[in-house]
Formats: sequence, structure tokens, C-alpha cells
Amino acid sequence: MFGNTNSVGGILGVYAIEGVGKNIVSCKNTGMINGASYVGGIVGLFANTCHINSIIDCCNSGRIIATKEIGVGGIVGIVGSNARVDLITNCINEGMITGNGYAGGICGQFLGTKIENCRNHASVFSQGELTGGIVGLIKGSVERCYNTGTVLGESGCGGIGGGVARSEISSNIQNCFNVGNISVNSKTISGVGGVFGGVFVNTKITVSNCYNVGSIEVNATTVSGVNGIVGTEAGDVTKANNFVLTGTYQTEPVEEEIKTAEELKNEAILPLLNAGLEEAAWEFRTGENEGYPVIIGLQ
Repeated sequence: MFGNTNSVGGILGVYAIEGVGKNIVSCKNTGMINGASYVGGIVGLFANTCHINSIIDCCNSGRIIATKEIGVGGIVGIVGSNARVDLITNCINEGMITGNGYAGGICGQFLGTKIENCRNHASVFSQGELTGGIVGLIKGSVERCYNTGTVLGESGCGGIGGGVARSEISSNIQNCFNVGNISVNSKTISGVGGVFGGVFVNTKITVSNCYNVGSIEVNATTVSGVNGIVGTEAGDVTKANNFVLTGTYQTEPVEEEIKTAEELKNEAILPLLNAGLEEAAWEFRTGENEGYPVIIGLQ
């Protein structure tokens, strides 16, 4: 499918139905989707004051391209400022994402409650701000998600998420991991992280029980806020039980987070990753993820 206008999706370009109680379930796109902005493998734009309960078990394997403005994702391009999606769960992206900011393997901009149990296995390339392996910009939480694809963007770039939207409600980033390489190329760089890129003023976020083993490469004249877990920490940030591979490029490394590959592949890491959880979330599975921990129940 090809388009030169906004709001293009593999299943729906725009969802604008008023009211609560709707679900989008088991949808799949395999074709290329090409639009100007608000482009998604399943839905391009959630508009007006629509309120969706859940997007469940959806998959994209087609290439998704936004040629002009912001908003591109493997499942959803943009959840508009007055719309809401409570939950995106058990969704997978395997198609390359290309855009100009607010780009994510699952969703470009998510305004809702939670993204959980989602995986991105493809490259996310953006010539703009707020780029993430799972989500570009989020107002909500991300739990039990992982990224294996290369993430390339500008400021606000992360293996899981690019940035957190200003909100009085705290975002929770928990039980996530990134193994994809992160590359940023811009004159001035701020906010690059192995898990989340930027936590900005007037935002609250807790990042816990996560790890990053993807490399971080930065090409810029001015660099600040580049770290293995969270890049810029201008807001209210709480971190616990997070780990980053030794040798990862960081402007202000946190010593207690740094682990060697051998340590991250050793059984002794599991009690540390599972610390503080009501139920264990992490395990090793033979022959998977190059020997690094994986999330229990998530393939």
C-alpha cells in the first residue's frame, strides 16, 4: 500500500470511533505501508477522543515508511493527544521502520496505560527525535518487552523507548531488554540510552529490572546524556536492578550497573534481575538470545 497523505495503515488508516470498549485482535500486515505521517502496520492514527481497550496479538512484517512528518510504528503510528489506547499486548514487529521522528518498532507515540509482552526484531531508522525499538514517545508504561533491531535516530533515542511524555502519572519501565545496536548521528546529541533515551522536565519514571547489551555509537559535535540504561535524566527518575554491558559508550556511567558478558550470562545474574519482583520474570533458555537472560513466557 502506498500513500502521499497522512494517516495510512495496513488495516486502518484512521480509527476515530467514539466510546469505550473496543478491541483490535489478531490483525496482520505483510505489505509495505508508505505515507506522509501517522503511518502504522496495523493502524496509522487513533484520532479525536476514541478510547480503545486493547490491541492484542497483532503482527507486522511489512516495511513501514513515513516520508514527511512524525509518527511511524510497526503496529501503530500515533495515538493522538485526545485519544487513548489502554493496552498493546502480545504484538510483534518484523518489518523495517523508517521515519522522521516519533518512531517505534511497535508504536510511534503511545498515550495510554501500558505496552507489554511486545517484541521488535527489525531496524528502526529515524531522521528526527524520539526513536525507540518499541516506542518513540510514551505516556504510560512498558513492561516485559524487548528489542533486537538496530535503532538509528537523533536526540531522544533508546533501545526500548525514545522519551517519556510530560505527565502527572509516573511511567514504569520494567522487565525489558535491548540487544539491538543504537546509532545516533546529529550535530548536537542529548538523551541516548540503552533502554530509554530521554526523561525530560516534568516527567516521572521508574526503570527497573532491565538490561542492555546493544552497543551505543554517537557521531556528534556536542554530546550529553548518553548512558547504558537511561540517557538524559532531567525529570524524576528512579532506577533499580538494571545492568549494562561493560565497554558500552556512556558519558556518565553508573558503576554498579556495569557487568561483563560473562556475568550477564551467569546464573548469578538472575536473582539480581528478579530482585524486588513478586514473581520471577527472568530465566535462561538454552540456545536463545546468545546466552543472555530472557523473559519468562515470552518467545
